[in-house]
Amino acid sequence: MNVRTSWVEPPQSIQGLDHLGTHAPCIDLYSRLLPGITNVTDRARYYSIYPWFIWAFDQRYENADSEKFEQLFRRADCLLTWIAERHSQCTDQDTIKHSIGMIGRQRLVPALAELKGSKTLRLSDYATREDSANRYFKNKLGGLGQYYIGTLQDLRILDIGERGWITYTRERGQALAEAVDRYVDGDSFFAALEKDRVSGAVLDQLEKFCFCHLSHSHDEHARLADLLFERANTEEGGGQRRLTLALALAGVDGSADSQSNPITLDDFEGAVYGRSFGAGRMWNIPSRLEHTAEAWALYVRNDLLSIAVQAVFAVGLKKLDESDVRFRTGRDFEEWVAASGIAKRTSRRFEGRSFGEVSRLFRETLAPIDHWDQPTHEWTFSRKILESFTLRPDEGSDVDVMVDSLRLLMALAARTTSDDAYSASPFAPGFLDPYPINLQAFADVVSREWSGLSIPQLLGWLMNRWGIETHLSVALRKLRHNPQAAFRVRPTELGLNVVPDIPPPTRTNPRMRQGLQMLRDLNAITDAEDGSRLTEFGTRILREVILD
Repeated sequence: MNVRTSWVEPPQSIQGLDHLGTHAPCIDLYSRLLPGITNVTDRARYYSIYPWFIWAFDQRYENADSEKFEQLFRRADCLLTWIAERHSQCTDQDTIKHSIGMIGRQRLVPALAELKGSKTLRLSDYATREDSANRYFKNKLGGLGQYYIGTLQDLRILDIGERGWITYTRERGQALAEAVDRYVDGDSFFAALEKDRVSGAVLDQLEKFCFCHLSHSHDEHARLADLLFERANTEEGGGQRRLTLALALAGVDGSADSQSNPITLDDFEGAVYGRSFGAGRMWNIPSRLEHTAEAWALYVRNDLLSIAVQAVFAVGLKKLDESDVRFRTGRDFEEWVAASGIAKRTSRRFEGRSFGEVSRLFRETLAPIDHWDQPTHEWTFSRKILESFTLRPDEGSDVDVMVDSLRLLMALAARTTSDDAYSASPFAPGFLDPYPINLQAFADVVSREWSGLSIPQLLGWLMNRWGIETHLSVALRKLRHNPQAAFRVRPTELGLNVVPDIPPPTRTNPRMRQGLQMLRDLNAITDAEDGSRLTEFGTRILREVILD
C-alpha cells in the first residue's frame, strides 16, 4: 500500500471576535427586532440614492459595460460625500444632519480644505481602484458593495440582473429612483462625474443631493417612510422594524421633559431596560409596543451578562500570561486562581463567605431597576467595566474589574424571576446549544452551582469553565469553518499558552444607533441643545403605529 505524507501548515492566527460566543444571542435578538437596518447601513437616503444612480446610469448609458459603471459609481460615491460635507461646512456645521455616516468620509473630508477660490478636486484621484493614499474605498463598488447591497437586496430594492450586474427592482427600486430623480438635478450630477473635476461652486449647485434634503424631496421621503415603517406590511419581519422604530419614537416623546441632550443609544437601552428615563422617571410604554419593549430589555440583559463574563475572561488571560506557573489544564488554572492574590483581594471587598450569602447581602444595596443611572445599578457597573479597558485603561485595577463584574452578575441574578429567561423573544429550537453562556444557563448555574462557592472559587470557575474551556470550544468550532484561528489561549505540550493581544470586553451594536439616525434623516425626530423632540411627522407616525 502506498502512503503519502506531507506537512500541514498551521492556521494563521487572527484577533477574531466574540471569543466566548456571548455575542451570538444578542445578535440574533437585535437582528429580529430591527430587520432591514444593519450595523453598517448608517443613512436612510442611501436606500434611495443607490437605486437612483443605477437607474439613472441605465437611462444615460444604454450600451455601457461594467467597467464604465464601476468608474462612475465610485466617483459618485465620493461626490455624494463631498456634497454633504460641503453643505455642512457652509451652513450650520451640523454633521449629524448632513454628512455623518457618509461613505469614505474619513479619507474624503480633509480634501475639501483644498477647495479655495477657483481650485478643484479630481474625483478619480480618490475613486481610483489602485492602492494609493487617496483611495476612498477598496471594494470595487464602494459603500454599496461593502455595506448596503445585501440589505437592499433583502428589502427587494436591488437585485442581480441577467448580465450578472446589480440592478433595481421594478416595484421598489425603480419607484424610489424615479422619486429621487424628480427632485435632484441628475444631468448636472452626471456631468460632474464625466468632467471628473469639481469646484466648491459645483458642489453647492448639487446641494439637493445632500442627505439633509431628504425631507424636502416629498415623494422620495414618503416612499422611504413607507419602506422603513413597513406601512404596506408586505415584507417578512418588517412589522417588527415598524414596532422598534415606533418604540424609539415613543422613548423620545416620553423623555422630552427630562432629557437635556440629544437621545443616544445608551439612553434607549437604559430606558427599555429600566422602563424609565433614569432616577425613577417612569416610562409609560404604549400597550401596542409592550412586547417589543420586553424583547429589547431582554437584549440589554444578555449584553450585560456578556460584558461581565468577557471582563473576567480578559483578566483571567492576563493572570495566566503573567504567571510563572505552567498549567497543564484549565482545571489546574482554576484551582490556582481560587488561591491567588487577586481572588483573595476581590473577596475582601465583599462580606459573606459564599456567593449565595454575598448576593443576599448585595441585594440590600442594589438600586431599583428603574434607577439605572445610579452607582449601584448593573448598568453603571457595566459602564465602569468597559471604561476600565478603554477610557481609563491605566486607572483602577484588575481587582476593581473583578468586583464590578461580580456585582453585575449578582444584580442580574437578583432580577432573574422567570424559569424561561428568553420567553420575551424565544430562539429557534437548538439555537443556544453551541453557546453555553446565555441567560438561561446563567439562571440555572446561579442556583445549582454558584450559590455554595466562595468568591475565590467562583472566580476560578468563571475564568476556566466560562473562560478557557468555553473559549477553546468556540475557537475550535470557528476553525472548522475558517482556516484562520482565533485562539487567545492554546493547549501545548508545555501547558496553556496565552496568545498575544488579550481581547477587552466589548458590547454589541444593536443597530439602534443607525435606527435613530434614520429617524433623524426622515425628520421624525429633531435635536436641539436641550434634547430630542418628535416632529409633526414623528408624532403622526407614532400615533399611527400605536393605534394600529
